[in-house]
Amino acid sequence: MKVNSASWLKNKTIIVFGLGLHGGGLALANWLYKNGAKVLVSDKKTAAELKSTIRKLKIPKKNVYLGREPSLSWLKVADLILQNPGVPKDHFFIVAAKKKKIPIYNEATLFFSLVNKPVIAITGSKGKSTTTHLLGLICKNYNKNTLVGGNIKINPMFSLIDKIKDNSLIILELSSWQLEGLAAIKKSPHISLLTNITPEHLNRYKSFNEYVQAKFLIFKYQHLNDIAVLNLDDPVSYQLSKKITNQIFFYSRKKKVKQGVYLSKNKIYFKIKNKTEFILHKKDIKLPGLHNLENILGAILVAKILNIPNAIISKVVKAYHGFPSRFETIRRFKGITFINDTTATAPIATISALKTLPQRSILLAGGSSKGLPVGELAKIIKQKTKFCFLFTGQGSEELLRELRKIKYPEKKLFLNYSQMNQIVNDAYKHATTGDIIILSPGFASFANFKNEFDRGDQFNYYVRKLK
Repeated sequence: MKVNSASWLKNKTIIVFGLGLHGGGLALANWLYKNGAKVLVSDKKTAAELKSTIRKLKIPKKNVYLGREPSLSWLKVADLILQNPGVPKDHFFIVAAKKKKIPIYNEATLFFSLVNKPVIAITGSKGKSTTTHLLGLICKNYNKNTLVGGNIKINPMFSLIDKIKDNSLIILELSSWQLEGLAAIKKSPHISLLTNITPEHLNRYKSFNEYVQAKFLIFKYQHLNDIAVLNLDDPVSYQLSKKITNQIFFYSRKKKVKQGVYLSKNKIYFKIKNKTEFILHKKDIKLPGLHNLENILGAILVAKILNIPNAIISKVVKAYHGFPSRFETIRRFKGITFINDTTATAPIATISALKTLPQRSILLAGGSSKGLPVGELAKIIKQKTKFCFLFTGQGSEELLRELRKIKYPEKKLFLNYSQMNQIVNDAYKHATTGDIIILSPGFASFANFKNEFDRGDQFNYYVRKLK
């Protein structure tokens, strides 16, 4: 049996609080309705804002409440609440539900409650989507019934659940929010990989330590036969490894490891017990950047734990060009290269992107603040960019203050963009042959776009329209 019976959901009143635009709430609501639950959907966004989601929603329209807050009267009939990541923990409806002791899950809580197969999961502040995507490609070349989803843009969890077969490999990207849902059922994945932990989402968490503890949930409930995979080069991950009692594998681009994958003299090796295997040469990797090298090492390590042959691993890694919207080259036009790095939603991600570029670039950045320090980002922008174009938003204002503190030339600054077509066209006008125009915002997207994927999609569209 691959999935536990969902019969207990039949005729239960379940509130999906927050439909969202990423597809998770949509897949969840449709799956619950298909399995006999009475589903009520609430989202403060309007029908116009959720147009692309609403047209795929299969539950009765009378059960969909948009553009307003949910009614407290619903708590009289609610058996379960499924909370979307966009809903704050201290929302009045959630607080009231807790007082009434109504169970509050997220999609990961329900998924792990239903799926009784081992799950491979990846989390981290940065690199989790690239690692998940690459590992998924390797595994699909080995097992065609591999399923990849979760927080990654490709597939929400509940678009996978009915596709699970006896021999399926299930690979999930998990956000810190989704991991928090696993605490309610005290479950962690069978193989858990942590890419790194850097200050992130401090607009949601009270402190960096609280965020770290949320990430640690990927290991917290593992059993002795489960496996933890960590990046030895990340200091926070290494400290967390000291709290893990089950089997640990490390990966590193800087030093040899006792058990795991490492880089030595530009060659990648896998070591377990007293056996060391050569996997491939670093020069055969096409994806640029040291951060991406770390992601590749992590994916290779999990593939080796799964006993996937070296020939398959090497073939896929050599052909890999990256996850869409992660440092993705969109177009080369009149000697100018356009790169989409829209999922750089924190300053450290933009810093990594700019360090990767071999020449001075034209940066499109800024957006909504996450409460993260931006001083280092300002310094690397001054060092590495030819021009800097900023979207509107509180984060942009914070960055602008830091840029002016370090005397970034005003003639290189272009401010207050709210439309993607304008910022792309103006950046292009200032570019000359050999330049790189990169969208690597360093901030959240909500000041001007539905989400970071909408931001990236618009960038791609207007770049391809250039004539």
